[in-house]
Amino acid sequence: MNSMRAFLEKGKAIARGAVPKKYDYVGAYMRIQAKCPKSARLGMVEDWGWTSEEIWNGEEFLVDLKSEPKIAGIRESVWATPTLEMDGEKEPCWIYGEWPDDKKRNTNENF
Repeated sequence: MNSMRAFLEKGKAIARGAVPKKYDYVGAYMRIQAKCPKSARLGMVEDWGWTSEEIWNGEEFLVDLKSEPKIAGIRESVWATPTLEMDGEKEPCWIYGEWPDDKKRNTNENF
């Protein structure tokens, strides 16, 4: 998908009143810890080739999920679906909401 189409899709979604879907960083972390895959990626499934990024290499996290980083420059979307891929199997991995400020960041002690 090119940048112009992405921009247009975002505009359509906002006009419909769409609420952003953001990466569920805690959920991704917990799923990876539970499954211990050989590899894991996060990305937007509708544009996987451009938006996915490896976050786990089978031994360690390659990004600090606690800092709620941008994955390939993206944290949330009003039209695409944040997705976790573990060992080639994709599953949705998102929560609704506005991007939290520092006071609302997850404080789950297992994360």
